[in-house]
Amino acid sequence: MMRSRLASFALLLSLLGVGLLVASRPTSSRAAPAAEPAAPSLVCALTLPHAEALFASRFTLSLMLTLSGAEVYSADLTVGFDPTVLSAASVAAGSAASGFSVVPNLTVPGEIKVAMAGVNPITASGELLRLTFDSVGTVGAVSPLDLSRGDLNEPALPCTLEDGSVTIVLPTPTSTPTSTF
Repeated sequence: MMRSRLASFALLLSLLGVGLLVASRPTSSRAAPAAEPAAPSLVCALTLPHAEALFASRFTLSLMLTLSGAEVYSADLTVGFDPTVLSAASVAAGSAASGFSVVPNLTVPGEIKVAMAGVNPITASGELLRLTFDSVGTVGAVSPLDLSRGDLNEPALPCTLEDGSVTIVLPTPTSTPTSTF
């Protein structure tokens, strides 16, 4: 046992000695090799808009994906909103997610849950989802759009979540030409 400890210690000293010899070598006058380029950084953001909707109307909002240096194969999303102001009508794949299967759950008032996946990945920024709502609140009412879950690739791809809002407004009156006779 003592002999194996001495052998281990001798090996350690020998390694340290080699390290000291290498470290004490004179430096070369040649230029250092060029550094390898840094790997591209991943950028991912999911963004809901701050929008206005006409009183008692149906309207569609886009959930936008900003993407760089990554591929998206799946998404699990949850959007919360005020059910006294908005009512979810439907969800569809956006232009960036064409070919993706989309399974929405609109059964809980004030919440949209979406699971989506595709065989061919999303590789660029664009419209991920189209969310259609009915405005049911009074004029001036505001509903936050709370993107509380945005798991991409089960959630292997970290992504920034940016909330939005909807304000209910009256239509802008159009002026009617009047005769000056």
